[in-house]
Amino acid sequence: MKGPDADIIELTHIESATVRKIIDYMFYHSKVPARTVEKPLPSTNLKDLLEDFDAKFVETDQDTMFKVLLVSHHRRWSSSWV
Repeated sequence: MKGPDADIIELTHIESATVRKIIDYMFYHSKVPARTVEKPLPSTNLKDLLEDFDAKFVETDQDTMFKVLLVSHHRRWSSSWV
């Protein structure tokens, strides 16, 4: 897309709570780089692997996380965004 609407992303099919969660994540990580997760995983406890913000981000119901992952895949956003 070119012109004044080039930076507009159509989000009419995505629930506002999902968009809010994604925006919160993107805003936070625009200021604080995401921590690299070691492989193989040294622990099964997410609090040992992630920063507090990210551990809280993924502590959500399965339906919400599925919607976030679906949007990130659909929009083909980089893994550093979602």
